[in-house]
Amino acid sequence: MLTIPSHYVGTVLKTAGARQLDIDKILRDNGISPAALSGEQQVIHSARFVGLVQYLWQALDDEFLGFSATPCKPGLFALGVQYVSQFETLGAVLRELRHFYAITRDDVSIDINVDDNHTSLQVKLARPELDTDHYLVELLLVSIHRFICWISDKRIPLQAAAFSYRQPSHADWYGHMFPCVHRFKQPANELLLAKKYLRLPVVRNAQQVRDFLRRAPADLMLIPGDDDRYKTRVRNLLAASCRQHKPLPNLDSVAAALHVSPQTLRRRLREERSSYRRIKDATRRDLAIDKLVRGDIPLQEVGQQLGFAEPASFARAFKQWTGVSPAEYRLRSNP
Repeated sequence: MLTIPSHYVGTVLKTAGARQLDIDKILRDNGISPAALSGEQQVIHSARFVGLVQYLWQALDDEFLGFSATPCKPGLFALGVQYVSQFETLGAVLRELRHFYAITRDDVSIDINVDDNHTSLQVKLARPELDTDHYLVELLLVSIHRFICWISDKRIPLQAAAFSYRQPSHADWYGHMFPCVHRFKQPANELLLAKKYLRLPVVRNAQQVRDFLRRAPADLMLIPGDDDRYKTRVRNLLAASCRQHKPLPNLDSVAAALHVSPQTLRRRLREERSSYRRIKDATRRDLAIDKLVRGDIPLQEVGQQLGFAEPASFARAFKQWTGVSPAEYRLRSNP
């Protein structure tokens, strides 16, 4: 994903604020606008978020950012991955991952339960009240799932995701992290997948594991899961057109590419609580942010590449999306 909700900026900064660290300096050092904390800026660039999390690991000396009963020394996840990567199947990897956390942490546990058809991956915190916005639960569940997908080089679909808490305000983002059915106020924090995937072989070598760990686990929340929803397929088509500097296809053209009628596509998107217009706006927003953060393309050209006929129309749309103008966003994002 190119962007992540600004909700997560405020979440990961909570412990830093409680320890009287200079929040303004942290934001400046990581090229993040204060508007992300005020709610005026709805999303931030994913690379900025990963950089912020890694910065906070060192500043707080805690990979769990204060959301667990005791601090977690940065590097624990990497150590666990290096240990379990020597085993031959996903079933063995998951069993050893459970064992690794059992002997290294008293406040976080990972359980693996298998029945005739399903595998359940559960995460339990000894003091869940410390994880006020559920960041740590989300991170651990997503990290385990994305890691087993990566180490087996297979997209392993989730059958369901359950959470012990009520539906949070940022639940819309769960569709990206957990592309499956979501159930809240359940007995456990749990992911369900088919039992057959436990037999998959581990295919990554030691060098690939080292490369994988350079940004993990901070970036694992941003890697899309196995997602075949219509809104994701529409977004991918629009993003491909933008990247190729082609005019954005209209709804009829997108429907034809997906081999459905326009009426069916509209209905499917409504069922997924979306629409072609919303997807188009979000796709242009995310690509605009990516271009402003990563490159030195003139602002007028950015707008043209995204299908805006006039610089003024691009500027108006961008300010509606982020709360600031394209020029101000680029200035704040490149300290």
